[in-house]
Amino acid sequence: MAGEPWLARPEERSRVLVHDPALPRRVRPRLAEQIRANQRAGWTVEVVAGPAAPAAARDAFARAYAETMTRTGAAERYFFERAYLDAALRFERSWLLLARRAGVAGAGAIAAAGDGHLHYFLGATADSARDASPFKNVVAAMLDLADQLTLPLNLGGGIAPGDGLERFKRGFANSRAAFRVHRVVCDPDAYARLTAVTAAPDAAAAPDAAARGAGDFFPAYRAPAISG
Repeated sequence: MAGEPWLARPEERSRVLVHDPALPRRVRPRLAEQIRANQRAGWTVEVVAGPAAPAAARDAFARAYAETMTRTGAAERYFFERAYLDAALRFERSWLLLARRAGVAGAGAIAAAGDGHLHYFLGATADSARDASPFKNVVAAMLDLADQLTLPLNLGGGIAPGDGLERFKRGFANSRAAFRVHRVVCDPDAYARLTAVTAAPDAAAAPDAAARGAGDFFPAYRAPAISG
């Protein structure tokens, strides 16, 4: 076929933090010390393939995730229903990681492999385990899983550059990578309705430009100025 590929020219949105098994592991000394302290206190991490994760383990993660989103004041769209979490764990290359002490789950994460990487997807810490903060043990187990799979682990970044979440993830990373995205609108009319604006005549070519007040935010209907 002649011409430029449909999804050519991706846009570099940010840089993500990575643990690369081909490089020496780099865990911040203070984090490594806290991980060892949690292990001495009885915290262990179980790693189970997503499709094989028992209902009780999924329940524990779902509870911890809901508590985490409530505690952090997350937007409503981040409160995923249990059916969504179950669907994610049905993926054949997904894993559920749970940190437990005395049989009680205190933190967990979902990871999935694709495109030559292991991706950290969702994470959570139960309210009852905040003092111990065993999620750092979960991340260490994710590093082990990446090493076993010989896949780089995409830890992602923060909500904003340099925030606490990014600083935490940086404590486990030994590399960085570019995070590239495409801006694709398959239904300009629906896009215009969602952003509550009247699409401009050239909206089919650049429908996001028609979303007034959203600036460069994409998708515009999720821009803070519109969605609150």
